Amino acid sequence: GLVAINESETNIIYVLDSMFSDADGDSLMYSFENSDIVAIELTNDSLVIQGQTVGMDTITFTAVDGFGDTIVNVFHVMVNDRPTTSGISDYYTRVDDGISIITDLDDHFDDPTNELTFKVVTDLSDIGDLLIDSEHNLILKPSDIGVKVVTISAFDGYHYQLDSFELVIDEPLSIA
Repeated sequence: GLVAINESETNIIYVLDSMFSDADGDSLMYSFENSDIVAIELTNDSLVIQGQTVGMDTITFTAVDGFGDTIVNVFHVMVNDRPTTSGISDYYTRVDDGISIITDLDDHFDDPTNELTFKVVTDLSDIGDLLIDSEHNLILKPSDIGVKVVTISAFDGYHYQLDSFELVIDEPLSIA
């Protein structure tokens, strides 16, 4: 399988007894091939992996018992930066203001190595619709008054990043 790790991510730890076992119950000695993109360390029968450089690699781990039996486990590792967000400002409008572009999501989310796909996570069907167009504009079609905390997800193919903002749709402005 593929293990996706953030470039600056804290260690990912695998307990070797859960990855390898010997049918006779013999003690196992472990070894691994070094990688250019992750740091690997064997500590107290655990495998510790930490992302170092963005990229992909295949790492082979081997377990050998004292009698020549060998078990091999291959990992495909991808080190990738998680998308980041600078925050989305709260948005205020009136129900009769009609369709409006709230923001360009590319101005708030960033991923230096992968294209992002966006999704509105929050259900707004009781006060309107939020759409994301092909240029990543967040478009509001209000239908009723209300207040919602809206969550948007950005996905780079490996990691999600969420951000939220408050949306206020107020009553039409009345002129007395």
